[in-house]
Amino acid sequence: MSKALVAFVWVAGPVTGVLVQPYIGIKSDRCRISWGKRKPFMLAGTLGTVVGSLLLAYAKELMSIFGGLGADAKYEGAWKTMTIIWATVMMWNLDFCINTVQAAIRAFICDGAPAHQQEAANAWASRMTGIGNVIGYLFGYLDLPQYFSFFGDTQFK
Repeated sequence: MSKALVAFVWVAGPVTGVLVQPYIGIKSDRCRISWGKRKPFMLAGTLGTVVGSLLLAYAKELMSIFGGLGADAKYEGAWKTMTIIWATVMMWNLDFCINTVQAAIRAFICDGAPAHQQEAANAWASRMTGIGNVIGYLFGYLDLPQYFSFFGDTQFK
């Protein structure tokens, strides 16, 4: 990928964070369904994250199916370009969905915790997020196909 495209992918997190979280906060404040104000956004963001992760992990295979290419086709030209575009769109989708979950959780904490405990509750939520991030990054060092071969044949799947 070119430097410009890599920068476009990396800017997705900050841009979606600035735009999505306030928007989700406003929408969830006005949500009036029986599940509560925040839970539908948590669920939708979580489902979007799971589906987006799968679509990103299998980007190359999906583009070969959509492109009508055989299993023995060379990975070059339009096929490679389609895969890069698809992966970039899925990265933005993931950032959108993750920010949706984070916004709903932060608002849920403010709704549920008494005023004198909101600071501690937000601190614990940040700690748990940090621990989850560290664990996720540590999985990058494991030979995941060796331990979880049923998920796929590459580290990313």
